[in-house]
Amino acid sequence: MSNVTELSRGQINGRDTITIELIEADETPAVIIIRWPAKATVLHPRRFPAAADTTARVFAAAVVKLAQIRRDQALNGQAGAKSALLALSSGSARLD
Repeated sequence: MSNVTELSRGQINGRDTITIELIEADETPAVIIIRWPAKATVLHPRRFPAAADTTARVFAAAVVKLAQIRRDQALNGQAGAKSALLALSSGSARLD
């Protein structure tokens, strides 16, 4: 069974959204899924700085939430989940 935790989500412009999720399954290591818009995002050059800022904030919020999850699991003694999340932080986990 898989456990999906949304780490962060944000709108790049009025239509396009980026979502970052933590997927934890019993039979495989934890992974991070980054869901990009299905089509290219079109912006006016004046709107690009705001879209870049939003994108950076979405990723930063995901990093913070993942750190909070790791901390909470370490405090609760969840060794299996902790080792899977440590694999994420070491860069050995797969990014899609």
